[in-house]
Amino acid sequence: MDKSVKINEKGSGITDQIQNEIVTIVKNAIQVHKQFLGEVCNQIANVLCQKYGGWWCCFVTDKDANYGSRLFNFDHMFLDATIEQKRFTIFKSAK
Repeated sequence: MDKSVKINEKGSGITDQIQNEIVTIVKNAIQVHKQFLGEVCNQIANVLCQKYGGWWCCFVTDKDANYGSRLFNFDHMFLDATIEQKRFTIFKSAK
């Protein structure tokens, strides 16, 4: 895995394949939207909804912040990763 990616925590439903796909989606969104992090998160959530169904949510902060999975009622489909020096918490809503 490249050095710009660090997986901090992930749920049991996030296979290596899904993790790699999410990392690719995040990197593509960063390329398109640059510093507009709200748009980055919107694109990530939209792509994941289309690809995997259901409702996906995305939070992004600077690399030192940590939402942490314990703040939310996550099921097994969540990923907390630092990508391109931004901390992403991405999860499938239990709705």
